[in-house]
Amino acid sequence: MFRKINPLVLLALLAVLAVGVVLVIRMDSRKQQGSFMRELVNVDREKTTRIVIIPRGATDDAITIERKDDGWMVGSHEKMFPANLEQIEQIFRSIAPMTTKQLVSRNQDTWTEYEVTDMAGTRVKVYEGKRLNHEFIFGKLDFQQQMVQGQPRPILNTFVRPAGRDDVYLVDGFLGSAFPGILKQYRDQGVIRLRADEIEKISVIGRDFADYEINREGAVWLFNGMPADSANMTFYINSVSALRS
Repeated sequence: MFRKINPLVLLALLAVLAVGVVLVIRMDSRKQQGSFMRELVNVDREKTTRIVIIPRGATDDAITIERKDDGWMVGSHEKMFPANLEQIEQIFRSIAPMTTKQLVSRNQDTWTEYEVTDMAGTRVKVYEGKRLNHEFIFGKLDFQQQMVQGQPRPILNTFVRPAGRDDVYLVDGFLGSAFPGILKQYRDQGVIRLRADEIEKISVIGRDFADYEINREGAVWLFNGMPADSANMTFYINSVSALRS
């Protein structure tokens, strides 16, 4: 014969069992939330030493951005050039951090649709020293329009797949503008950077046209010693002071 169980003991056992069930449910819920990555990338700019961009699986045409002293260099095939700092700024704005808006797929069969396969997507690797810190593949642009105060406003998003995972996410912005697949878009294209008021004299020696000299005397510009048109000179000097290739 079983002894009669004290109702208080039975109630305590049921309470413990209920708490255990709640904890299991919460742990399982946390695992599911953990599998959804809220933050795909979050780099420390000061520690980042190298970024490699591989457009559409073209490993032979990989673009490398490297920190050199206090600046950045960019190149391919071991030929390095000063980097366009505006492009570097855009890159870090995109990945510090890169947060997700939506999990759109957990199936490899959709990679082609979102252009995040190894060959269709652009692979980005971010290093701290020799350690690979982040790696992801981004693909197709998602373009939508949202009405704001009665006016259509374009909304640009990009499909991204973290390397080594099946998941495809939607992130804010057009990553193709931050990580273009053409080297020259990362290069510093500035030839001359001066303030217009710093220029005092310009001498031009040409093979196919006459040589000439422009110099400033006070507020007046002289062209080969003759007063030059002020409006034309203002346009010309401003063009020369910020000359780009």
